[in-house]
Amino acid sequence: MPTKPQNSVLESHPIGYPRFSALLAIDPSFSNLRRFAHIRMRILLEKQDEIVVLEEELARTDKDETSNLNLASRRTDKNIKRREVIENLGKKIAEYDDEVERYHRTMSYNNAQRRDIQSLEFWLGYNAFIKRQESAFLSKTSDLMNISREPDTGVLYFSPLVETVVIFMYNLFRIKLPNRYSIDENVCILNNNAVHAWSRLLIVLLAVSLLLIPLVLLYFLPGVSAKFLVIMLAEAVFIFMLSFLGRAKTSELIMASACYMAVMVVFVVGNGPGQPEQPGPPGPPGQRP
Repeated sequence: MPTKPQNSVLESHPIGYPRFSALLAIDPSFSNLRRFAHIRMRILLEKQDEIVVLEEELARTDKDETSNLNLASRRTDKNIKRREVIENLGKKIAEYDDEVERYHRTMSYNNAQRRDIQSLEFWLGYNAFIKRQESAFLSKTSDLMNISREPDTGVLYFSPLVETVVIFMYNLFRIKLPNRYSIDENVCILNNNAVHAWSRLLIVLLAVSLLLIPLVLLYFLPGVSAKFLVIMLAEAVFIFMLSFLGRAKTSELIMASACYMAVMVVFVVGNGPGQPEQPGPPGPPGQRP
């Protein structure tokens, strides 16, 4: 029977930062760090004002220029101060652009989930290997980001549910949870790929149910009014789920809703057990029905 790789067990790493960093890297849900959004914005404001100061200085230099020839040609411009200001502007704008890109990239990461932060805090409380001042960053919940989480929003929301159900089932049947990453019985880290696979399966089942259940109701319900009520409720649930689980743009949301509505309407205009009876053939001429 093959043995586990030595580096797959948390306890194989020395206590302190080696073991704590191994925990953060062992599962994507634990890779939570601070954004420093406030500090980044402060730096952007500093960079922005540096550019504004140079912009005003360039405007004053151009206004105070005594020779129109210097303003007519960059190549023959003899004003050394203007050349220095423009050169500094280029450097400051490049620095500003880099900071903007870094800020945008950092803010695009998913927020850290409270459940994962609590798991890390519990582990740190049980394994007091890091000084409290240096692990206090976990208390900045509004500033924490996850740098390696699954980008699928639906998987992000369903993963905690899957983990809760798995742990509940193991406890219900008194089965020992598989632990690939730690020999500590108080530590349980589920297989991330398996959790995501089950989350996607739940999303697929939810999508299929959201389509089939309204169709079954439309097929058996009598009366057009009841059918349209089912369509409106199904459409509302569909839009809510699409907005909640996905990151669709407004135009994409409208198009998907229109397609879903079209499928529902087809069943209203079709023939089914709940449809009213079709009128019979007309009687002989001159005979009233």
